[in-house]
Amino acid sequence: VLDIRFPGFATVRLTVRANGAPLTTAYAYVSDATGYRFAGYVDANGQLLIANVREGAFTLFVYSYGTVPLSVTRAGVVTATNVANNEVVDVLVDSIAGT
Repeated sequence: VLDIRFPGFATVRLTVRANGAPLTTAYAYVSDATGYRFAGYVDANGQLLIANVREGAFTLFVYSYGTVPLSVTRAGVVTATNVANNEVVDVLVDSIAGT
C-alpha cells in the first residue's frame, strides 16, 4: 500500500500598519516551498490576501515607500490544520517610523 499525501495550500492575510493606522503604500513578496514571488499591494485597509501559500514555513518580505519607508521580514507557518479547515493565516506588521 502506497500512501501519498499532497501538500496543501492556504491563504495568508497580511495586515500592515504604521503607528496603528493602515499603511496603504506597502507591498510584499512571499517565499515558500514553491519559490519566491511577488504577492501584491495592500488595499485601503492595509491588507493583502496572498493565495496559494504552500503548507509549511513561509516568509513575507514587506516594503513600503513614501512618508513611512518600511523594509521588514515576517516568518509564519501554514499548518495541516489550516489547510484542512480552510483557515486564513494572519500576519501583522505594525511599524513605528519604519522599524
